[in-house]
Amino acid sequence: MSHLKEIDIIKRVLEGDSNAFVHLIREYQDMVFTLICRMVKDKARSEDLTQDVFIKVFQELDRFRIESKFSTYLYRIAYNMTIDYLRKEKRSVVDYQANYDFYLENKENRNSQQTLNKERQLSLLEKEIDLLPDEDRLLIHLYYFNDHSIAEVSTIVSHSESNVKTRLYRIRKVLQDNLKGRLRHEE
Repeated sequence: MSHLKEIDIIKRVLEGDSNAFVHLIREYQDMVFTLICRMVKDKARSEDLTQDVFIKVFQELDRFRIESKFSTYLYRIAYNMTIDYLRKEKRSVVDYQANYDFYLENKENRNSQQTLNKERQLSLLEKEIDLLPDEDRLLIHLYYFNDHSIAEVSTIVSHSESNVKTRLYRIRKVLQDNLKGRLRHEE
Protein backbone atom coordinates (compact mmCIF):
# COMPACT_ATOMS: atom_id res chain seq x y z
CA MET A 1 0.00 0.00 0.00
CA SER A 2 1.41 3.37 -0.95
CA HIS A 3 2.08 6.07 1.63
CA LEU A 4 -0.49 8.37 -0.02
CA LYS A 5 -3.17 5.68 0.08
CA GLU A 6 -2.40 5.04 3.77
CA ILE A 7 -2.68 8.76 4.50
CA ASP A 8 -6.03 8.87 2.71
CA ILE A 9 -7.31 5.91 4.74
CA ILE A 10 -6.05 7.42 8.00
CA LYS A 11 -7.75 10.73 7.22
CA ARG A 12 -11.01 8.91 6.46
CA VAL A 13 -10.80 7.07 9.79
CA LEU A 14 -10.08 10.30 11.65
CA GLU A 15 -13.08 11.91 9.94
CA GLY A 16 -15.34 9.17 11.31
CA ASP A 17 -15.22 6.40 8.70
CA SER A 18 -14.18 3.63 11.08
CA ASN A 19 -14.77 1.00 8.37
CA ALA A 20 -11.77 2.35 6.46
CA PHE A 21 -9.51 1.08 9.25
CA VAL A 22 -10.13 -2.47 7.97
CA HIS A 23 -7.82 -1.70 5.02
CA LEU A 24 -4.93 -0.99 7.39
CA ILE A 25 -5.64 -4.13 9.38
CA ARG A 26 -5.65 -6.27 6.24
CA GLU A 27 -2.41 -4.71 5.06
CA TYR A 28 -0.48 -5.11 8.30
CA GLN A 29 -2.06 -7.85 10.43
CA ASP A 30 0.28 -10.60 9.21
CA MET A 31 3.39 -8.49 9.75
CA VAL A 32 2.30 -7.43 13.24
CA PHE A 33 1.38 -11.01 14.15
CA THR A 34 4.76 -12.27 12.91
CA LEU A 35 6.62 -9.63 14.92
CA ILE A 36 4.72 -10.55 18.07
CA CYS A 37 5.05 -14.30 17.44
CA ARG A 38 8.81 -13.94 17.25
CA MET A 39 8.80 -12.49 20.73
CA VAL A 40 6.02 -14.58 22.30
CA LYS A 41 5.88 -18.33 21.82
CA ASP A 42 2.14 -18.75 22.38
CA LYS A 43 0.18 -18.45 19.10
CA ALA A 44 -3.15 -17.72 20.79
CA ARG A 45 -1.58 -15.02 22.97
CA SER A 46 0.13 -13.56 19.89
CA GLU A 47 -3.24 -13.37 18.16
CA ASP A 48 -4.73 -11.61 21.20
CA LEU A 49 -1.83 -9.16 21.34
CA THR A 50 -2.19 -8.46 17.62
CA GLN A 51 -5.84 -7.56 18.16
CA ASP A 52 -4.91 -5.41 21.14
CA VAL A 53 -2.34 -3.57 19.03
CA PHE A 54 -4.88 -2.70 16.36
CA ILE A 55 -7.41 -1.59 18.97
CA LYS A 56 -4.81 0.70 20.51
CA VAL A 57 -3.74 2.05 17.12
CA PHE A 58 -7.37 2.77 16.24
CA GLN A 59 -7.97 4.53 19.56
CA GLU A 60 -4.79 6.60 19.27
CA LEU A 61 -4.72 7.19 15.52
CA ASP A 62 -4.99 10.93 16.06
CA ARG A 63 -1.45 10.82 17.53
CA PHE A 64 0.01 9.50 14.28
CA ARG A 65 2.13 12.10 12.48
CA ILE A 66 1.11 12.06 8.83
CA GLU A 67 4.67 12.75 7.61
CA SER A 68 5.87 9.49 9.22
CA LYS A 69 5.54 5.97 7.88
CA PHE A 70 2.47 4.26 9.28
CA SER A 71 4.23 0.88 9.41
CA THR A 72 6.92 2.30 11.72
CA TYR A 73 4.28 3.81 13.99
CA LEU A 74 2.39 0.49 14.05
CA TYR A 75 5.51 -1.59 14.74
CA ARG A 76 6.49 0.75 17.55
CA ILE A 77 3.16 0.20 19.29
CA ALA A 78 3.33 -3.57 18.68
CA TYR A 79 6.88 -3.70 20.04
CA ASN A 80 6.04 -1.72 23.18
CA MET A 81 2.89 -3.70 23.92
CA THR A 82 4.73 -7.00 23.46
CA ILE A 83 7.63 -5.91 25.65
CA ASP A 84 5.11 -4.85 28.32
CA TYR A 85 3.41 -8.24 28.07
CA LEU A 86 6.73 -10.10 28.35
CA ARG A 87 7.73 -8.05 31.37
CA LYS A 88 4.41 -8.76 33.07
CA GLU A 89 4.62 -12.45 32.29
CA LYS A 90 8.38 -12.56 32.88
CA ARG A 91 8.59 -14.60 29.70
CA SER A 92 10.83 -14.35 26.74
CA VAL A 93 10.62 -17.15 24.23
CA VAL A 94 10.70 -17.51 20.48
CA ASP A 95 9.78 -20.60 18.49
CA TYR A 96 12.20 -20.63 15.59
CA GLN A 97 11.93 -24.39 15.28
CA ALA A 98 8.28 -24.12 14.21
CA ASN A 99 9.25 -21.53 11.58
CA TYR A 100 12.09 -23.72 10.40
CA ASP A 101 9.90 -26.84 10.27
CA PHE A 102 7.37 -24.94 8.16
CA TYR A 103 10.18 -23.79 5.90
CA LEU A 104 11.44 -27.33 5.44
CA GLU A 105 7.98 -28.75 4.76
CA ASN A 106 7.34 -26.27 1.98
CA LYS A 107 10.78 -26.22 0.42
CA GLU A 108 11.18 -28.03 -2.87
CA ASN A 109 14.34 -29.67 -4.16
CA ARG A 110 15.81 -30.52 -0.77
CA ASN A 111 17.73 -33.46 -2.15
CA SER A 112 20.93 -31.75 -3.22
CA GLN A 113 23.84 -31.76 -0.78
CA GLN A 114 24.28 -28.01 -1.14
CA THR A 115 20.67 -27.33 -0.17
CA LEU A 116 20.90 -29.66 2.81
CA ASN A 117 24.07 -27.94 3.97
CA LYS A 118 22.40 -24.52 3.71
CA GLU A 119 19.37 -25.80 5.61
CA ARG A 120 21.66 -27.13 8.35
CA GLN A 121 23.42 -23.79 8.58
CA LEU A 122 20.08 -21.98 8.66
CA SER A 123 18.90 -24.25 11.45
CA LEU A 124 22.07 -23.61 13.45
CA LEU A 125 21.79 -19.87 12.83
CA GLU A 126 18.19 -19.82 14.01
CA LYS A 127 19.21 -21.72 17.16
CA GLU A 128 21.90 -19.12 17.79
CA ILE A 129 19.42 -16.29 17.21
CA ASP A 130 17.08 -17.99 19.67
CA LEU A 131 19.78 -17.74 22.35
CA LEU A 132 20.11 -13.96 21.94
CA PRO A 133 18.54 -11.57 24.45
CA ASP A 134 15.02 -10.41 23.50
CA GLU A 135 15.93 -7.01 22.15
CA ASP A 136 18.88 -8.33 20.13
CA ARG A 137 16.62 -10.96 18.55
CA LEU A 138 14.10 -8.28 17.71
CA LEU A 139 16.72 -6.02 16.13
CA ILE A 140 17.87 -8.89 13.91
CA HIS A 141 14.32 -9.64 12.83
CA LEU A 142 13.29 -6.07 12.20
CA TYR A 143 16.35 -5.30 10.12
CA TYR A 144 17.07 -8.57 8.30
CA PHE A 145 13.78 -10.45 8.14
CA ASN A 146 11.28 -7.56 8.00
CA ASP A 147 13.52 -5.31 5.88
CA HIS A 148 13.14 -2.18 7.99
CA SER A 149 15.72 0.53 7.51
CA ILE A 150 18.08 1.52 10.32
CA ALA A 151 16.03 4.68 10.81
CA GLU A 152 12.82 2.69 11.15
CA VAL A 153 14.37 0.20 13.57
CA SER A 154 15.74 3.13 15.54
CA THR A 155 12.27 4.63 15.84
CA ILE A 156 10.63 1.32 16.76
CA VAL A 157 13.05 0.49 19.58
CA SER A 158 13.73 4.09 20.70
CA HIS A 159 17.49 3.98 20.22
CA SER A 160 19.68 6.24 18.12
CA GLU A 161 20.58 5.11 14.63
CA SER A 162 24.24 4.82 15.59
CA ASN A 163 23.28 2.68 18.58
CA VAL A 164 21.21 0.38 16.35
CA LYS A 165 24.07 0.08 13.83
CA THR A 166 26.57 -0.69 16.59
CA ARG A 167 24.30 -3.25 18.22
CA LEU A 168 23.57 -4.96 14.89
CA TYR A 169 27.30 -5.14 14.19
CA ARG A 170 27.99 -6.68 17.60
CA ILE A 171 25.08 -9.11 17.29
CA ARG A 172 26.29 -10.22 13.84
CA LYS A 173 29.78 -10.74 15.24
CA VAL A 174 28.45 -12.83 18.14
CA LEU A 175 26.29 -14.88 15.76
CA GLN A 176 29.19 -15.38 13.36
CA ASP A 177 31.56 -16.51 16.12
CA ASN A 178 28.98 -18.80 17.70
CA LEU A 179 27.99 -20.31 14.36
CA LYS A 180 31.61 -21.00 13.44
CA GLY A 181 32.10 -22.66 16.82
CA ARG A 182 29.01 -24.84 16.37
CA LEU A 183 30.04 -25.86 12.87
CA ARG A 184 33.55 -26.80 14.05
CA HIS A 185 32.09 -28.69 16.99
CA GLU A 186 29.75 -30.71 14.74
CA GLU A 187 32.47 -31.71 12.24
